Amino acid sequence: MAVGDMDSNGNPQDSPPPPAQKRDTPGLFSELKRRKVFRSAGAYLVVAWLILQVASILLPTFGVPAWGMRMVVIMLATGFPLVVLLAWVYELSPDGVRRTLSAEEESNDPSLPENSLRRNLAAFGLGAAIPTTVFMVFLLIVVFLPGDGDPGKRGSEIGIAVLPFTNLTSDEANGFFSAGMYDDLLTQLSRIGDLAVASKSAVRYYSGDAPDLALIAEELQVQYIVEGSVQRDGDDLRVSVQLTEVASDRHVWAENFDRRMENIFALQSEISREIARHVKARLSPEDEAVLKQVPTEVVAAYDAYLRARNPLVGFWVGFDVLAESQKQLEFATMADPEFVEAWAMLAVVHSRRYMQLFNMDQKQPAVAEAAEAARAALDRARQLDPENLSTLRAEGFHAFIVTNDFMLGSRSLDKALQLVPNDTESMSMLAYCYRRLGQIDKAIEILEEIYAVAPDEPFVFGSLISNLHDTAQYSRLIPIYDRALKRFPERSHYILEKLYYTFLVSGSIDDFRAYEKALQEIPITESCDPASWRRGRMTVAMLNGEFDAYAEDWKIKWENHHRGHGDWVCPLQVNEEANHAALLLLQGRESEAQEILTESFHNITLPTNPLAACTFDTAMIRPKLHYMMNNRQAARDDLDYAIRKLESKPDSLLKFIEKAVLVEAADMIAPDLAYSLFLDIQQDTIRMVTLEIVCANPWSYPHLMDNPKFQKQVLADGRYVEFLRTFGFHLDKAT
Repeated sequence: MAVGDMDSNGNPQDSPPPPAQKRDTPGLFSELKRRKVFRSAGAYLVVAWLILQVASILLPTFGVPAWGMRMVVIMLATGFPLVVLLAWVYELSPDGVRRTLSAEEESNDPSLPENSLRRNLAAFGLGAAIPTTVFMVFLLIVVFLPGDGDPGKRGSEIGIAVLPFTNLTSDEANGFFSAGMYDDLLTQLSRIGDLAVASKSAVRYYSGDAPDLALIAEELQVQYIVEGSVQRDGDDLRVSVQLTEVASDRHVWAENFDRRMENIFALQSEISREIARHVKARLSPEDEAVLKQVPTEVVAAYDAYLRARNPLVGFWVGFDVLAESQKQLEFATMADPEFVEAWAMLAVVHSRRYMQLFNMDQKQPAVAEAAEAARAALDRARQLDPENLSTLRAEGFHAFIVTNDFMLGSRSLDKALQLVPNDTESMSMLAYCYRRLGQIDKAIEILEEIYAVAPDEPFVFGSLISNLHDTAQYSRLIPIYDRALKRFPERSHYILEKLYYTFLVSGSIDDFRAYEKALQEIPITESCDPASWRRGRMTVAMLNGEFDAYAEDWKIKWENHHRGHGDWVCPLQVNEEANHAALLLLQGRESEAQEILTESFHNITLPTNPLAACTFDTAMIRPKLHYMMNNRQAARDDLDYAIRKLESKPDSLLKFIEKAVLVEAADMIAPDLAYSLFLDIQQDTIRMVTLEIVCANPWSYPHLMDNPKFQKQVLADGRYVEFLRTFGFHLDKAT
């Protein structure tokens, strides 16, 4: 004890105790660092950023609507403070998860140094595990819930069809307004996530005074049908709408709306909301945003826009129609320079004009002018709103028609279909883009989806038939022609096509005889396509050795194909001319053959039309032309060059067409190569030369038919043996 001063009695007095040592209280930054909060938060932010990149790719791929991406952002933002809180309160110890120790408790923890690494890893793991787990659960839910994983379709099962509105305006010239309002209402409803709306193409055949609603609902697989009428008198509107639940045959809702033109967009949104409410569809924030969109505040601009859009029906329209639409759209864009839909439509009109002028005479200055006008209008639409539905459609059409950039076209159209899944026009263009890109399976999938709900669309029907044929899916064509015959029994050429593909699948001589008999007995009527008879008669004539009969039909086919090609070459037609010349040479008609060959050499020097699917590299035709002009070395050199050139090309529709042409050339010039090329084609998605095609047209491939390996393949297949022997092809060289 320290001795200090004496007290008053002389006793020593203790010194006061020293002041207590105060422990420094750590600051907030130090405490956050000690508790590994920064590590957890940093790991969370890095993983969250990675998840956003992955989500931006995966969600559109699986057809998840835009709300899915928004939901991911909200979940990640909400999870961040949760991770920070957990990192502050808990930590990983040898005993498992425990409450984080205070600084004083931690200083007395002997295990701290050896567990430092584990604590750091636990902090990083916490930050990474939470967002990853949440995202994976969300992805599994949205992808595997029924209907959500199908691209282009919504998760809802509320099926609805909107029939074309009746125009009650006394002035028939105002019919454009009724049609335009119907189109915009249909598009608006199609963008509501909980509704599965039948496409315009699917419903347009059901218009009439007394439509059979039960039949429509059954064929379109919908539960509700909307009918309506529009009456306009100057700026005054009366719109009547009626919603019917088909199963109960009752009117769920009906109302008359009297409005002024300046309230047209509010009226459309009100009708959409009422329909959604009465079918118990939920309107998401995204849906509400769509319903609040106003394309233009200028009524006159919208009126002109509808006048321009209404007559643009079908792939080809008159130049007078295009000129009038252009005039209306130029007025609309002048009246409202911010009217993005009008700019996009103007780009479509100029693109159409470019296409039609190009097919007449690609050298005329108006072609380049139309292309430049289309580009300028599209650029303006992109500047105003690159993600607008109309902009995406116009961009896809421009890429499809003007620039032939099918990759860009497919991306733009795919985005448009994410907004409006039932847009069959965009779907048709997208299918064509995929076909030109060589992704024909995707094209078939899209076309089948359209055909299921709109079997009467000629372009869709023809495209589906062509794609299935070009992928050698012959058996799938038979039920399609069966269905078409039930809808259009007067189109008796469908009977011929069905019988032909029945024979092509079976190879049976009996099926061929049935086809031959139908060619003779079924009359050609106004509703039929005479080309079906010509093709059939040409096949029968060549098998029976009746070349003159074949040549007569070939000439008609040639003239029909050539008509309208203008000043540009059609390589497909030149190739058919060369094949016909080869048959003439076999018949000893050399002067006729030489006349065709001379003309063919001239034709392949003409410019090509990139818009046409029959336009391919003329280098693939030169070998056979040189061969038949008795320049055999040039023919072989041309063939070798064409093969090398083909090998360097990426897969596309034109490449697969060119392969088929080279098989014919090799059969003529280098038979040893013909079978190798044939085998190579069998590995492709698009196969225009198959065993079935060769056996059904043996005169087109005489050396391939004599090839021992090919004959062995035919014998192993077995289907065509009797048919071929019946017509003198004995298959006696098989090894």
